Amino acid sequence: MSGVIACALVAVAACSAPARPDARGLRYTDLTAEFLRADRPIEIQPPNAASVRDAIVGGVSAQCIATTPPSRVTWPLAIPPRARLHTAIAVRASEGAAGTAMFRIGIADARYYEELFRREVAFGPGAAPDWVPAAVDLSSYAGPQWSLFYHPSRRTWRIILATSTAPPAPGSPAVLLLWRAPDIRVER
Repeated sequence: MSGVIACALVAVAACSAPARPDARGLRYTDLTAEFLRADRPIEIQPPNAASVRDAIVGGVSAQCIATTPPSRVTWPLAIPPRARLHTAIAVRASEGAAGTAMFRIGIADARYYEELFRREVAFGPGAAPDWVPAAVDLSSYAGPQWSLFYHPSRRTWRIILATSTAPPAPGSPAVLLLWRAPDIRVER
C-alpha cells in the first residue's frame, strides 16, 4: 500500500509547477518558465505556433508567450487556495493586417471546461497596440469546498490560454498574439 501512496505523491508532484515568492512576498507559478511542460496540440496549430520571447508593446518590454492564431497552450496544475492568474494581452500585427483577435483563458479537468476570460482586441490601421491587463480568480478550483462530491484540491486542473483571429489567419506571421508573463499568484 505504501508503494501506491508513494506513486500517487510522485504523480501529484510532477503535475504541480514550482511555486516561488515574488517581490511582494506572494507565492506564484510562472507559466512562462513552465512553458516547456505545456501541451500545444498540433491538430489545432502549426508547429512552433507558440514560443517564449521578449516583446515591446506600447513602450513596455516584457517576456511573453507569443502565439500565431489559432493556438491553445495548456498547463496541468494543482491550484493552490486563493489563487489568481495574472497576465496582460496584446497584438502585434504587420502593416496592412487588420481584424480582431480573441484571447480566452479557461480551466478544465477530465469532464469539465469553463471559460474564465474572453476579450476581443482590434488590430490594424488606427489601432494603437498596448498591453491590456487580464486577471482571473481561480479560488473556486482549490482548497476545501462545502460539498460531499466536489473536491477541487484533489484534482489536476488544466489552465488553457487560447487565441484566434477574425478573419482567420492560421499560421500567419502577420499577426502575433502575446500573453505577458502569465503567472498564478496566491493572494494573501
